[in-house]
Amino acid sequence: MSGNKSIKEENKKSVIIFILFFAAIPFIESIFNIYQNQDDSIYKFLIAAVEILITYSIGYFLIDIVNPTLRDSLISLNFKNPLQASRYIKLCKKDKRIHKNQVEKLSKNSGNDQNSYWYNAIYTPSKNEKIVHEAHKDYLKYRDIFSGLLFITLISIVILILDYTIPSLKWIALISQTTSFDSLNQLAIFYFCATILIGYISNKKAKRFVCNACIARFTINKN
Repeated sequence: MSGNKSIKEENKKSVIIFILFFAAIPFIESIFNIYQNQDDSIYKFLIAAVEILITYSIGYFLIDIVNPTLRDSLISLNFKNPLQASRYIKLCKKDKRIHKNQVEKLSKNSGNDQNSYWYNAIYTPSKNEKIVHEAHKDYLKYRDIFSGLLFITLISIVILILDYTIPSLKWIALISQTTSFDSLNQLAIFYFCATILIGYISNKKAKRFVCNACIARFTINKN
């Protein structure tokens, strides 16, 4: 647990930059309009800046609200066995870096609970190896970004629904005026696609992390 906390601190800056980047993209036009000396450019710039700050705050500060198991389930699209370590043998067989004989040695005593065996017999002895630490760090970083974007996507969908049901809301009209997209539909679609993309990358990073631990463990055994 303390290892996860230190890795989370290491990732903090990267996660902030990523979420701030995604928060700013839809309002980039309003930011640059201030340089074109348009009459309402300063007004729209200030509104966009507030919207970026709110969007970023939603994305970053609500990350930990999502249960880690739920995060893993959404990323792997597997709600029964969400952790990639629960199928590490299958992943190792697909990884070209790992020889068939190595897979057999690493899976010999795994039994039915691959996740527990991977954690105790493979990950724990090798977690301080650079190849494992970096892969773990990468995975947790993208998982946090995914969680932040998930909240932003949900909020954008709520705004879209409100736009259809209560179009007279002034703050929704402000969002429509300052976003670079032609409609709030496109704004919601943008965030949805970004969330799917980061979720896909997170899934790949999780698999890489699991296999890297296996590679490191085999190297330790060999030495």
